[in-house]
Amino acid sequence: MQGVSTDQQAELIRNEENRRRSRLFTALSKQLGERYLPECVGLLQYMVQHQGQQEVKAYCEKLADRLDEVVRRGESVVWMGPIGTGKDHLMASLLYVAVGKFGIECSWIDGQEWYSQTRDNIKKKALEEEALRPLLRPGILAISDPVPPAGRDLGDWNATQLSRVIELRYRQMKPTWMTTNMASIDQLASRIGEPACDRLRDRGHFIKCQWPSFRKTMYAPRT
Repeated sequence: MQGVSTDQQAELIRNEENRRRSRLFTALSKQLGERYLPECVGLLQYMVQHQGQQEVKAYCEKLADRLDEVVRRGESVVWMGPIGTGKDHLMASLLYVAVGKFGIECSWIDGQEWYSQTRDNIKKKALEEEALRPLLRPGILAISDPVPPAGRDLGDWNATQLSRVIELRYRQMKPTWMTTNMASIDQLASRIGEPACDRLRDRGHFIKCQWPSFRKTMYAPRT
């Protein structure tokens, strides 16, 4: 820039990057909603009450320190376990770190709402690629509970859309994160298909959250 010193140029670049991160942070916060506002979640706020939680928290802290490498290498992350174990809290915590510390664009979606929206968009636009394009752009795509609990059918169409997104992002070396109530990788593969699960497994992290529901413990009747 003519008439601008090197230090001034560097300052302008820093300011623009800070504004970009602020926009990404605000957009992510809106997607996550009030339950997962930045002041409500975080690895520091994550309460350890049961055996295994400290190990999982420590593992997530290690991931948080190298999220730039995690994204660059296309490492997916899947939090698995029963409802109420804090899986989405942990995922949201790392998403905020990815944006705030590393400037990585992240997008969060509710799995069941996404299926409905995608079906409607495809009907309106008639082009699958155009409907899926917003899911391919972010550095991290985080999907909350894309697989219904056991006993409820995912459906061939939903399974195909999920597999398609995972596959397209895999080709671009972009990680897909998700939370699921499935208890094992094999159980997850039986619901979403082995090819999609295999893509997640490649350089991926499967984090098992196997402890009682926080809500059941917090709101259990007192005698």
